[in-house]
Amino acid sequence: MTFEETRGTVPGITAVLPRQLPGRVAQDVMPWELCLGDVVPFDDGVGRPVLDIRAVGGGQRDKCLIFSGVPPVLVSRRLTVYRSCSGLPSQPVPARRAAII
Repeated sequence: MTFEETRGTVPGITAVLPRQLPGRVAQDVMPWELCLGDVVPFDDGVGRPVLDIRAVGGGQRDKCLIFSGVPPVLVSRRLTVYRSCSGLPSQPVPARRAAII
């Protein structure tokens, strides 16, 4: 089966997944802020991690994303990705009191 035969059945990128991914938080990012391992939600309800990122076009602002199981996707606008939140502190950072002048 070729890409032309599957064109109507290929899932597209969407904004949200039907369920939250454990250990990940949703973020809106621009194409040049994407990282390998970011999970991109597709309209078939599956989140696919970014396996490769390639710059496209003048200024290299557009990115071609490579996923497993779907053809490469060209991204030129803001999109929602799910990133690992393991680097976030588990306890809220205590706020300092502000001096009233």
